[in-house]
Amino acid sequence: MVQTALTQQQFHSLGLVGVGLSLGLLGASRCLIGAGWLMLAGLLLFSLNIYARHVFGVDTFRAAVPWGGGAWILAWLLAAVGFARR
Repeated sequence: MVQTALTQQQFHSLGLVGVGLSLGLLGASRCLIGAGWLMLAGLLLFSLNIYARHVFGVDTFRAAVPWGGGAWILAWLLAAVGFARR
């Protein structure tokens, strides 16, 4: 589980950096800003919850993990729409 969280965090962190760079190059876009916030929310909800569950034994927020995955899916969709509009 921790390996999955690390892999997902790696790819979505690169996506977050890409969205940030594209905001600097293409200008502010509501879709790209939303994509950045959703990627950050996904990182916190998905990866941080898995780390807390396996490293610290905290299982309180287990139901938030699917919401983090959903935030990542929406983030990539918003990023695609933001790039397509530019």
